[in-house]
Amino acid sequence: MKRRLRPCGMSHGFLQRRRTVRARQSTRRPPWTFAELIDVRWNRVFAAMGIDFDGRAFERYFRDALHESAIPEAGAKELLAYLHGKYTLCAASNGPYEQQVHRLEVGGMKDVFAHCFISEAVGAQKPDPAFFDHCFAKLRASGFPDLRPEETILIGDSLTSDIAGGKGYGMQTCWYRREPKPVPAGGEPDFIVDRLEHVQEIL
Repeated sequence: MKRRLRPCGMSHGFLQRRRTVRARQSTRRPPWTFAELIDVRWNRVFAAMGIDFDGRAFERYFRDALHESAIPEAGAKELLAYLHGKYTLCAASNGPYEQQVHRLEVGGMKDVFAHCFISEAVGAQKPDPAFFDHCFAKLRASGFPDLRPEETILIGDSLTSDIAGGKGYGMQTCWYRREPKPVPAGGEPDFIVDRLEHVQEIL
């Protein structure tokens, strides 16, 4: 990603600062729809950072770069190898279908997942219950006819999309906390891990 930012005159430090701005803005309103995200996110980030740049143009470039960017999180492949064969694994992501599936392929992780539930193909996004309705309908039709939400666990790094969505649907939840953050009252996950390998202590 660092190399791909250079033609736009952006640095890797820009992405680090952008994450800070995005985290601050994400607490001010409910989750964006994907269409809203594409339309406004970079313009908001650039404005907050005092950068004069066409956000919509950069969004197109960013999506092209992201399509080919697939650096697995530390411990991800080892965790998937441990879980594969013991559990039915599914990927659940908000975003464009082809991009998200391609990134799993580039990262060498797609084959461990029985299903890839991507919001663009589902027609709804986490935390919308309609997203999980689709997931469970597919799972029940593929060998798990009596599957109940409480028999599943959603492991994710987003308190809004993953943890709130999973809890609201009755699933167990495990929050992968990338950095120290407080847990909002009423939004407590069942489990919290700061490193992916710690999931093995739960499952």
